[in-house]
Amino acid sequence: TSPAALAAAAASGQDGSTGIHTTQYIRRGEEGNDGSGMRGTSKATSGKGPRYVYRDFSHITEDAPGHIVMNALTTTTSTSTTAGGEDGGAATKSIGEIRHCKLPAKLEHMLSDSSLSSIVGWMPHGRAWKVFKPKEFTEQVLPRYFESSNYNSFIRLVNAWSFRRMQSGPDSNAYYHELFLRGRPHLCSQMKRLPKKARKAPILKD
Repeated sequence: TSPAALAAAAASGQDGSTGIHTTQYIRRGEEGNDGSGMRGTSKATSGKGPRYVYRDFSHITEDAPGHIVMNALTTTTSTSTTAGGEDGGAATKSIGEIRHCKLPAKLEHMLSDSSLSSIVGWMPHGRAWKVFKPKEFTEQVLPRYFESSNYNSFIRLVNAWSFRRMQSGPDSNAYYHELFLRGRPHLCSQMKRLPKKARKAPILKD
């Protein structure tokens, strides 16, 4: 499913395959020019190199055969760090266990904590999340999940796991990843963190 198709689904209020609400920001996810290492889903374009294209994985169920998931993931790298199987069920882990997990599991855990919903949470459609109060997030949330309480370091880590930031619209400054969806924690096991020198593909423009 293309970003444009998802945007069309948003016009009727929700994604028909999952019931996860969408917004038209998915038509074109604009990330900041942070220059950080990224893995982006890419599509070859004549003379311009690969371009990122958002893919809809919301239809991949937890019990889907592994080959279905792998066939959907057309780009992999052997030098990446993968989230592995630890992320499924992260919301049920203790904070002590979560501190030793990779970023996707930590995000899933904090986003499922209703006591933090005024500080960090999912956007209504469940395809992106946002830090609503950076100061409180730095003081109250980061120390619980990370050794460092530096907000900029956290954002660099988010970027390194291929999240992309919205720059405009109702979801401005929210982050999204095609494999990080509310209610789909099993997809996190396929998320990748690339080496520092890798760069994400730019957005494919209409």
